[in-house]
Amino acid sequence: MEQTLIDTVGEAQAALVDATRLATGLLGDAITSNLFMLGYAWQLGMIPLSARAIERAIELNEVSVKSNLAAFLWGRRAAVDLAQVEQLAAPPKAVPPSRLMASTLDELIARRVDFLSDYQNDSWAARYRGLVDRVREAERRLAAPSGDAPEQMPLTAAVARCFYRLMSYKDEYEVARLYTSGEFERAVRE
Repeated sequence: MEQTLIDTVGEAQAALVDATRLATGLLGDAITSNLFMLGYAWQLGMIPLSARAIERAIELNEVSVKSNLAAFLWGRRAAVDLAQVEQLAAPPKAVPPSRLMASTLDELIARRVDFLSDYQNDSWAARYRGLVDRVREAERRLAAPSGDAPEQMPLTAAVARCFYRLMSYKDEYEVARLYTSGEFERAVRE
C-alpha cells in the first residue's frame, strides 16, 4: 500500500508517518490521527489554508476541540522534527520492580534484604534485618499500629530506608576515607 502511494504521488511528495501510533502515544486517542496528519501536511505546505482557518474550523465544529487542536499542533511539530515527536510519543520504559514504591513494610524490607545479600553477603543482609526487626518490634509495643503499610509504622520505615542506605554505601565511603587520609597510600607504597 505504501509503495502504491509512493508510485502515485511520487517519492518527493509521499510523507509516510505512523500518525495513529504517534497520536495515540501523545494524546491517548487514535481518532486524533486525522488532525495529526492534517497538521503534518499543512506544515509541509500541502494544504492551501491558513493555520488559523483550520483552527477556527476545529473550534466551530465543537467536537473534541482541545484534543483536535493539540493533534493539529503535534502534526505540525512532527513535520519539523519527527525524531523528537517519536521520542515523546514512545511509551515510558517499564520501571524495574526494584524501583517501584513498596506497598507494604514487608515488601520494603524484603527488597532491601535481597539487595544487601547480593551487594555484600547474607550475613550483611541479616545484620540489616536484625536492626529493622528490633525497631519494628519496639514500635509495635509502643504505638500499636493499625496496619502494615510503611506510613503506618513511620519509625520502622525510616530505619529500613536509612540503615539500608548506610549499609549499601559503606564501601564507597570507606574507600573515600582511605584515599583522603593518606594512610592507605602510604601502606600501599611500603
